[in-house]
Amino acid sequence: MAARNRKGLSENTRARIQTSMIVNRLEKHIVSKPEFDKETNTWINKDLMTQSQVTAALGLIKKTLPDLSSVESKQEITHRHVNELTDAELYSIAATGSTRDTESASGKRKLN
Repeated sequence: MAARNRKGLSENTRARIQTSMIVNRLEKHIVSKPEFDKETNTWINKDLMTQSQVTAALGLIKKTLPDLSSVESKQEITHRHVNELTDAELYSIAATGSTRDTESASGKRKLN
């Protein structure tokens, strides 16, 4: 049986929990709805954050969560009409269900 970790949570786990708490707080801020307080006759919203709180929360999230920026991918697609394919290529497509180009050992390109 594996020995238990008696030291408590790892730093990584603590960081994840804190990040989760920040994200939850920001979500409450975004979807919060004001409630009417009958005693004071005013609308109050307990879940709203100040501008500086939102800025600080976003800054902390940037430090703990990876930035999911877009990735550019360049691909070349060659379209060939069915009339341009040889009988062998058509047979290979029908047999394997793939139109992916590969190079055989002889150096000729063939379809799998």
